[in-house]
Amino acid sequence: MISKKQKDYALFGLYLSRGTYNNGSVIVYSKNDDYISFLSYLLSRIKMRFFLKKEGDKNILVVFVCSKRHFHNYNRALNENNEKYPSSYMLRRMNVLGLFLFYISSGKLFVVEKESKVYRYALISLSFNRKQDVMKIKHMLQKRFGINSKVINKDSMFFLKLNATELKRMFFLFEREIPFVYEKAKQTKKINQKFDLQYRRVNPEAPRAT
Repeated sequence: MISKKQKDYALFGLYLSRGTYNNGSVIVYSKNDDYISFLSYLLSRIKMRFFLKKEGDKNILVVFVCSKRHFHNYNRALNENNEKYPSSYMLRRMNVLGLFLFYISSGKLFVVEKESKVYRYALISLSFNRKQDVMKIKHMLQKRFGINSKVINKDSMFFLKLNATELKRMFFLFEREIPFVYEKAKQTKKINQKFDLQYRRVNPEAPRAT
C-alpha cells in the first residue's frame, strides 16, 4: 500500500515531465491513447482519484493530488511568476514511482547501429527552457537515484541523455522497487518500447518523446 504522501511524491514525476498544475490537480494532455490508458490503469491500481475526458483527438487526464500542501505551499509547484519550475521541495522528495512516471512520460529509447556497433541510449525531453532548471533535474537524478546523464540542447529544446549503463541502472531500480508497475509496463503496447533494449532500427535524427 502506498501512503498518500508517497502518491503525491510520485505525481511530482508526472508534473515535472509533461504535467501542469491547477488548484489541487495535475493535468496531462496527450494524443497517445496507449500512454493515457496505461496511466489510467496505474492510477486506479494505486487508488488515486482522476477523471479523463476527450477534446477532439486529445486526451485530458486530471489527477487529484492527495494533499494540496505538497504543491500549493511556498511555491512548491509554481514560482512567484506563476510559472512551472522544478522546486527544491519536489526534487528532494520525488520517489522511484515518480522517476518511472517521469521517464515514460517524456523519455524515448534508441537502439541504433553505427559503424557495425549497436548503441543504446534514452533521451528525456524537458519542458523547461532555462538551463539552470535542467541542471537541477540532472543533479537530482544523480543524487537521489544514482543515475548520471548528459544535458543536450537540440532545436531549442533540452534533453537528458542516459547511456546504456545508466538505463540498466534505472530499469533495475524499477524492477526492485516497483516490480508490479515495471512488469505491467513491459507488457503494455507501445509503453514496452521504452524498455526494449533489443536491436531495432529507428531514426536517431528526430529525438521526440512519445
